[in-house]
Amino acid sequence: LYGCFGGCTALKKISIPKGVSTIMYGAFRDCTGLMEIELPVSMTSIDEAVFQGCHSLKNVYYAGAKEQWDNITIHNEEGGNAPLVSAAIHYTDDDFRYTVSADGTATITGYTGKDTQVILPDRIGDTPVTSVGAGAFAGCTFLTDITVPEGITSIGAEAMKDCGGLTKVTLPAGLEEIAQD
Repeated sequence: LYGCFGGCTALKKISIPKGVSTIMYGAFRDCTGLMEIELPVSMTSIDEAVFQGCHSLKNVYYAGAKEQWDNITIHNEEGGNAPLVSAAIHYTDDDFRYTVSADGTATITGYTGKDTQVILPDRIGDTPVTSVGAGAFAGCTFLTDITVPEGITSIGAEAMKDCGGLTKVTLPAGLEEIAQD
């Protein structure tokens, strides 16, 4: 059984609007070209087989924190949401998108704010931030000043690419790696 968008193989990105709380059975089943989805903080339940066959799904952008994500009921009893469960989940806290690794540390993966001067957090909730991901601030031309706190040990490739307004970057003494672009 297909849901309303089942089998739309050319579909690449889905943005579910604020207020939607449930995605019903098979809604995006076999959307083989689907690479990313944006989910609102209002989401409470994802039925079985919603993302079955969506093998290209790599990134899920969730508008809430990890603690909120953990409260969403994701039905995966028959493996029908395996692509969702195995995708990188990018949570949002204030103006920062982030992922949480198996070791319990966070990586900042994006910035949604508009401040020109940014101090990166060293913790998001109870989770320590240890890295800035590849391309996290790419294209943020409005940024003029970024401070990276102690505890962040690595900065990914092209993390601040095309930040043409950037005039000051403060790096921590404990920084171990700045990736090659």
